[in-house]
Amino acid sequence: MKKTAVGFAVLLFVVQCRAQVQWSPPVQISHGHGDDTHPSFANSMYGFGDMLTFSRFDSQRYSICIVTNSFASNWDDTTIFIAHDSVRLDYPTLTESGSFPSKRMLVWQRGDTLRNLWFSSDFGGGWSMPAPLTNDTLDNRFPYLSPTYNGDVFGLVWQRADRIAFTEFTTGSWLPPISISDSSDTITARPSLKYTIEVPGVSNPLVVWGGKEFLFPSLQYEPVVCYAVRTGNGWFISLLGVNTDAMYHPRLIKNSPWGADLTYEGWDGTNWEIYAGGVDVISYWGHNLSNSPLVDDRGASFAATSIITAKSASSGIPYFMAGTWKSTSSVGDSIAVLDRTRIAPYYLNASPGTAKANPDISCGLGWGYWSAWESNETGDWKVFGSYAQIPLDVNETAASPNSFRLYQNHPNPFNPSTTIEFSIPSAQFVMLKVYNLLGQEVATLVNGLQTAGVHSVQWNASSLSTGFYFYKMETGKFSQTRKLMLMK
Repeated sequence: MKKTAVGFAVLLFVVQCRAQVQWSPPVQISHGHGDDTHPSFANSMYGFGDMLTFSRFDSQRYSICIVTNSFASNWDDTTIFIAHDSVRLDYPTLTESGSFPSKRMLVWQRGDTLRNLWFSSDFGGGWSMPAPLTNDTLDNRFPYLSPTYNGDVFGLVWQRADRIAFTEFTTGSWLPPISISDSSDTITARPSLKYTIEVPGVSNPLVVWGGKEFLFPSLQYEPVVCYAVRTGNGWFISLLGVNTDAMYHPRLIKNSPWGADLTYEGWDGTNWEIYAGGVDVISYWGHNLSNSPLVDDRGASFAATSIITAKSASSGIPYFMAGTWKSTSSVGDSIAVLDRTRIAPYYLNASPGTAKANPDISCGLGWGYWSAWESNETGDWKVFGSYAQIPLDVNETAASPNSFRLYQNHPNPFNPSTTIEFSIPSAQFVMLKVYNLLGQEVATLVNGLQTAGVHSVQWNASSLSTGFYFYKMETGKFSQTRKLMLMK
């Protein structure tokens, strides 16, 4: 398939927040004997709490492990062991469906040279026995899972020999894998995947990976970001622009279905920097996210969550974003974090002089974000992390009777009742409804003529199950949607 270059579009948003998010001092997340590496948070759209998977080697065997927490800043002491083996088990990837109860899928690579993928699932009855997902000699590695908007389907991409492969788990089994990259490609970075909603009601898989392209004779083979999206006519493959800086290790922003937001590493001739880019970029900080002279910034992971601030005036979709990466200077490694309340990164220096690697960010669902990474500060490699609670008052102002406005419900999360306020500048016919994640109406709160001013309505959701819901206000001249969370 022929590729074409697509230029970057970077949208800048003014950040006006009452207070910066406070990241906690780093804490040790994983415990026990052995080295714990490659931490990876559950890639989830609507799940609750956080789940973290990592690989362990204790001098005798390899293991794939999971630890959990529930809306809190403390992790459970119990480690769940999914698989044990005498050969290397590595690069675990975990995802959680948007259905209730949640369905979970875990995939990892097994082997030292000719690797294959294995998986385990938990659909409500506990984790299944590990089973092979691939069984060939093509060297399958670097798996990456993504949830879809159908709770019974999961997407998976990975590097299979010199190609990028894709499959889906549906109706209880994995579909045969297909190759979505060209045979002439040179793969330079492992792929990532997410499902986007560019057309209402249609969820399409989008894959990005690092490659090299013969762009111009003077540049020879230049590192670029490649992407593929499934359409009604198959897979469309292209390049995400041609930049003056070499583009390495692209990674899609998790839990952001409204566009192809991503980060990548760029070499400016002196240092590595973290950049934002994509087909439909959402960036609050500009093109260069790190912008740290004399510092190498690598391995960024970003996630968005739709529970706090307005993404844009036109959509009215609440939007918050945070990210993390490894930053290396002359004094050693540190972990950088950047969130919607900051215009520059904040550095978590747990133990200066120790090595740190492979940071990952949680999906920011419910209460806040976790940044996790591996470090050897205790002698063995262990997983450490820092937590930040999302402020519920970001970009929120006092109600004004002189404008159209739909406000974030309070309390949020709630059980079983919450208050929703809205304001209108003149007498208007107002419709205020609540919908579930499938777009089905579950409650009508307001349906009639309302006087000018600020209005308040109570909603009791005692008959509904735990989960995320949307509430939408409509008048003849105004429409806005927000998200709330019922937690029982």
